Amino acid sequence: MKMTDYQRWRCMKALNKLFEFSISDMFSEPVDPIADGCPDYFEKIEYPIDLGTIKKKLINDEYKSTDEFKYEVNLVWDNSYRYNGKQAIVSLLAKQLSVVFNKEAEFFSGNDILDWKRECEALEEAVGLRNANQKQVAIPPPPQPVERKPNPPRIKRQMSAPIKEIPSPVKPQRSRSNKKSHAHAEPVVEQPVIEERKIEYPTLPPYEKEPLTDEQKELLAKDINSLTNQDYIDQIIQFIRTQKPEMVVDDAIESNITNLEDPHIIHLRSIVSDMMQHIAA
Repeated sequence: MKMTDYQRWRCMKALNKLFEFSISDMFSEPVDPIADGCPDYFEKIEYPIDLGTIKKKLINDEYKSTDEFKYEVNLVWDNSYRYNGKQAIVSLLAKQLSVVFNKEAEFFSGNDILDWKRECEALEEAVGLRNANQKQVAIPPPPQPVERKPNPPRIKRQMSAPIKEIPSPVKPQRSRSNKKSHAHAEPVVEQPVIEERKIEYPTLPPYEKEPLTDEQKELLAKDINSLTNQDYIDQIIQFIRTQKPEMVVDDAIESNITNLEDPHIIHLRSIVSDMMQHIAA
């Protein structure tokens, strides 16, 4: 007697679930004592088995019942416990795979109808619990349309004459002065007004006389050099500085007075003549 197609499908489904985990690669091929470094493996393990061999036997329909299939899958974990010890890393990984397989093979009883019924009941229970945990949200009613009243028609005004533009009122400008109000005003001190003094230079007399000759200019220079009164000398220097500033350097006349223009020389001679007459008196 062999397994039915439904039983084989259920067994293959459980086996493929194990292959979804990468750690199943350690149990998917037969143990090689030399390559795997366990030369005494066949001495300790009487019936070696692996998941790859189980899959081939399942495809070839070599299992007579689901119990035989479950026995060999569980034998894979038992062989690991027996050879490596239950606390070894390989055995701990085998323990994790055994938990997954036992959950998948929970409804393996050998009776297809009973297994199918149990699986449906478990599915209904899972769906019922899920629906019970979901909160039912009340759907609000759709909004009612609001009736809008039509707007009254606008009345257009007819103007018999064009409207004149009315000038906008001018706002009085506020004073931006920093003065305080009269209640707290401080006495204002009037500052004295200082008038600027303008320097008035002596005006030249009208050019009525003929220009001086060279001899007259030399005599004028001798008269100026003969002056000993410092006030007179300062007046002459000030006059020359006013007419031709470049001739005076450090309160001394550096150039010949003949460099002055004729009207200036005539005016200078009249000044020197007055000085000489005052000295002679």
